[in-house]
Amino acid sequence: MGPKPSSDKPKGTSNIVNGVEFIYEDPKLRSQTVKVLKPKGSNTVEIGSQHFGNNSKSMSDKHVQLEFKNSKVLILDLGSRKGTWVESKSGALEKNSSHELKDGDWVVFGVKKDKGDSKPDPEALRIKVRFTKETESKPPSSASANQTLKVPPVLSKRPITPDGNLKPSNGKGHQRTISLQASSKPPSITVQNPKKPENKPPVTTLETHIEIPWSETFRLGFGVNALTGEFVPNSALRHDYKIGRWSNANTAQMVTKRLQWSELKELQDEFEMKAGGTVNVLCPAGANVKIASVLSENSSSSTLLIQCKVHADFEPQYLPVDVDLMEGLEKLTDEEFRDRYGDYYIAGWKKAYTCRMIVACRKVLPINAETVTAAHESEAEALVEGYLKGGIKLADLKKRSEQCSLLNVVVDARGCSIDPNKIFSVTVENAKDELARLIEKAPGVPRVAYLYHYSGLKSCHLSPRLNVLKDMFEKAHTMRQIYSYLQACLLHPAFKTFFWRSRSIHSALTNFEKKRRNLVPIMKDGDNTRDFRTKFDPLYKELNAANEKAYTLIRRFNFINLVKDMNKDIEGREKFSKLQEYKLVSFDSENYKAYELKWESPLTSGTGALLRAFGPPPRQVISFQTKADRAPPLVNTPDPSPSRLHKNPPASVANQEKESATFNYCLENHEPVLILGWSIWCYWPEKRKEPALEVNGSDNCILLDHLELSVDDSVATRWHCTVTFVIKSAHNFPGLL
Repeated sequence: MGPKPSSDKPKGTSNIVNGVEFIYEDPKLRSQTVKVLKPKGSNTVEIGSQHFGNNSKSMSDKHVQLEFKNSKVLILDLGSRKGTWVESKSGALEKNSSHELKDGDWVVFGVKKDKGDSKPDPEALRIKVRFTKETESKPPSSASANQTLKVPPVLSKRPITPDGNLKPSNGKGHQRTISLQASSKPPSITVQNPKKPENKPPVTTLETHIEIPWSETFRLGFGVNALTGEFVPNSALRHDYKIGRWSNANTAQMVTKRLQWSELKELQDEFEMKAGGTVNVLCPAGANVKIASVLSENSSSSTLLIQCKVHADFEPQYLPVDVDLMEGLEKLTDEEFRDRYGDYYIAGWKKAYTCRMIVACRKVLPINAETVTAAHESEAEALVEGYLKGGIKLADLKKRSEQCSLLNVVVDARGCSIDPNKIFSVTVENAKDELARLIEKAPGVPRVAYLYHYSGLKSCHLSPRLNVLKDMFEKAHTMRQIYSYLQACLLHPAFKTFFWRSRSIHSALTNFEKKRRNLVPIMKDGDNTRDFRTKFDPLYKELNAANEKAYTLIRRFNFINLVKDMNKDIEGREKFSKLQEYKLVSFDSENYKAYELKWESPLTSGTGALLRAFGPPPRQVISFQTKADRAPPLVNTPDPSPSRLHKNPPASVANQEKESATFNYCLENHEPVLILGWSIWCYWPEKRKEPALEVNGSDNCILLDHLELSVDDSVATRWHCTVTFVIKSAHNFPGLL
C-alpha cells in the first residue's frame, strides 16, 4: 500500500482563539472593525457601549461578557437594557445563560423581540463576528507501542556521527594523503566576529481612523497626507460620492462664565480640538482679533466680560459604505500612491454651531474693595444667563441687582442661521431676540474631519506601515499647541510697548510655520535614529523660550494691573505688610517678585510745644527717588534677582554716609522704578497727639517713580521707611500707568 495523503494541517497543532473582531456591516454605518483581545491573566472580557462610540445607543455600559475557552468563545448577556440577539441561537440571549459563538456569526446589540428581523430597534447595532486565532504547538503523541524514539548518548562535545551505535571501521578505504609541503603547525581556527545587526529604520503603523480639526481646504472623498497634514487635491475614489441623509443637531448647551485674558487661547473660534494620532496636523487659525480688542477695551477692574455660549454638535455624517478605488491604482507603488492621493481619505465630517454673546457688565464695587471677587463674578453670570434665557425681563434687571449693569453685547456667531462667520454688536435690549434668531435652524459648519486610511478598502494595497518615529508625531503636536498659545498671546495688550519681545515671538512662529511640514520625516536604512529625534530640538527650545517670555510679560502686566486696582489708602497697611524683605508678593494667588528697600532718617529737630502754640507744627520732608544721569541703567533681567539690591546699599550705589541715615534717599546710577507700596513708622509719645502724614503725589505715589512724604517735626524721633518697587522698564505698560 502506498503512503496516505498528508493533511494540510500539520500534526501536533491546535487553533486557539485569542480575540474577536466585531465588523460593522450595517448599511447605515461606516465600515469599521473593533478588535477585542483575550486579556492576560483572565479568560473573560466585558463588552459595552465604550467599545462602539456613537453607534452604541442601544447598548449598556456592561452589555455582554465573552469567555475564551481554547478554540471556543462563549457569549453571556449581563442583564442589558435592550438585550442581545445571536444568529446561531436564532433568538435573544437569556440572562445568566451562555451561548457558544460561531466564527462568522451575526450579533445584534439591542432588540426588543426574540427575532432580529421582526421590527428591530432602529438604534440596534448589527455586527458580524470573526475570530482571530493563534497556533499552539503540542508534543507529538505515540502512534504505536512498536515505535521507539532512540536518542544516542552524547559522549563529548563533538558532533554526533550517524549510526553512533555501530563500531567504528578500521579506516581502510577512508585514508587521505597530506601534502609534504603543508606546515607542521597545527591548523589555526579563524574566529569570525558576528555581524552587527543592520541599522533598520523604525516602523510606525498609522492609525486606521483619525479625527482632526476641519480645514477650509478639505473636501469629502479627497486625501490627506499623514506626515504633513496637508490636503491632497486628488481623489482616489471611483465616484464622486455624496453624503445622502440630513444630519440633525443634538440638544444645544448654554454655558455662562467670565471671559478673561487667561483664556485667550480659547478664542480662536471654539472649533479647535486637541490634535493627536498619526497625523501632523496643520497650524490652527489665529485668535479672534475682534474679541481680543473687546477684552482690551474692557480691562478695568470694575468691568467684567461675561460670555454666554450656546453650542450644539450635529450627528456625524459619512460617505456611503460601498466606496471603492478607481481601477488601475493597484499598479502604483506605495510611494507613488501616497504622493498622489495621501495616506487617508476624508470619509466624513461632524458639523457644529456656536453663538457667543459677550456681555460687558459694569460692577459697582463697595468702598475699599480692591477688585472683583468670585462672588461678584457669580452674581454677574447669573444675571446675564437669566436675562438671555428669558427668566429675567429687561425691566427687572436693575431691580435684581443695583450694583451690576449690562453695558453692551458683542456677538460671535459660527455656523448659525446668518453668515457662518460673523462678529457684530447689538444692544442689550435686542440681545435675547438676536440669540434666538441666530440659533433657530442653524445649519452648522464642519468642525471635525473623519479620516480613514486607504488600507481599509478591500481593493487597496497601500500599507499603513511607514518608516517614521511615532514619538515625532507627539512632539509635533506639542509644538503646535505652543504655537497656538503664542498666536493668542500676541494679541495681549502687554505686548503693545514691548516691540522686541513681540518680534522674537513672531520669529519663533515663522520658523515653526516653515519647518512644521517636515517634523515627521521618512527614515531610510542606515539613518541614525538619535539624529532624527534631536533634529528639531533647536526649534522646540526656541518655541519654549518664546513661551516663557510671553508668560513672564503677561504675568508682569497682571501684576501691575492688580497693584493699580488695589486699595491705595494709607490705612491699607495690610497690603504693604505682604511686601517685605524681598519675599514673594502674593496677589490673586499668583507669585510676583519685587524689590524692597529700608532705611531710617536722622533724628528730627523736635522743636517742642512752644512753637506749636504759635501755629501749625513744623514739618520734615522724607523722600525716595532714583537718578540715572551718572551711568547707563542696569541691565534688565526677566526675573530680577533680589541680590542685586540690598537693604543697606553700599556707598557707591546709594551715595550715603556709613550710617546711611537720611531724609532723602536716592539710588544713584539706577534706572527708574515703579513704587508698589511703602510704609513709615516711628516711636511717638503716647501723650502727644498722633502725627499727621501728608503725601505729595497722586494715588499716594503708587505706581510713581518717586515718593515724597511730609511728617511732623515737633518731636525728636527717627522715622523708619520701607519702599517696595519693581524696575519700570520691565513693567512699562502705558495703558495701566
